[in-house]
Amino acid sequence: MSKRIIASALGVAAFTAAPIAFLPAIDLIEEARLPAVSFWFAAVGVLFVSLMAVAEFGIGIWFFRFARREHDASASWMRPMLVGIGCFFPAFLFSLPLTVVWARFTWPGDGQAGLAAIPMSLEIGMAAAVFGCAALLKKPPNVV
Repeated sequence: MSKRIIASALGVAAFTAAPIAFLPAIDLIEEARLPAVSFWFAAVGVLFVSLMAVAEFGIGIWFFRFARREHDASASWMRPMLVGIGCFFPAFLFSLPLTVVWARFTWPGDGQAGLAAIPMSLEIGMAAAVFGCAALLKKPPNVV
């Protein structure tokens, strides 16, 4: 019974966080009109943020299904994909402070050295998403 309550709470949290994740995508769409912002950079950013929000919705649905049935016997490829995409955001956020320190060490005295850390953190986030997805796809289907 406690697993169902926790799964329901996590599902509500995922459904609440998913629309909040779309807000940066809206800002990036508005900034794509500026001449100083590369269209492709903004488009890739919107794609990543939108995929994270969709992954949160998928994870929320999975938690609600788990809360309703107590176990999930489906061996779908969709769950590992959504979890892999969901791994991007935490890896990006946790690596950003380290890459900012690295950038400031590499280019001391440069006021915009922190901006150089963002692409490195994006790459770390993409790597975490790929490895998270691959690790879940490699496991046997009924192992949770």
